[in-house]
Amino acid sequence: MAVTDHHPTLERHVRDFLDASDQKHDKLGLKKKIELCETLRPPQISPADFKVMCAARELRNELEHDTNEAQIQAKMAQLRSAYLAAPAPIQAKAEKDLDDASIAASAYRHCISHLVVATETVQASRKDS
Repeated sequence: MAVTDHHPTLERHVRDFLDASDQKHDKLGLKKKIELCETLRPPQISPADFKVMCAARELRNELEHDTNEAQIQAKMAQLRSAYLAAPAPIQAKAEKDLDDASIAASAYRHCISHLVVATETVQASRKDS
């Protein structure tokens, strides 16, 4: 599934952003790392994007630790809802009927792309200093 394929990449880019921002995070789980990223308020990542990251993390955890199909579907519905609230309305309208795997993949790519831009912005600002 798209979740298990994209989740390690999301984790890596969260770490990269925190590293670029000189934030200690080695002993934190992903939930706390995302919360730490959010406290830094990078302008490239909206509050809605952080909700998508949290929903993606919750779905991944459900898939990894539980086989209750109803719980998995509930977490997928949360990810779908969070993701469709995050991008531009025209993009959300175009993607609202996608299947779960496509929504999950799009949600992860959306978050990862914003993390990459935020990380590169922090790195560039350090070079300019």
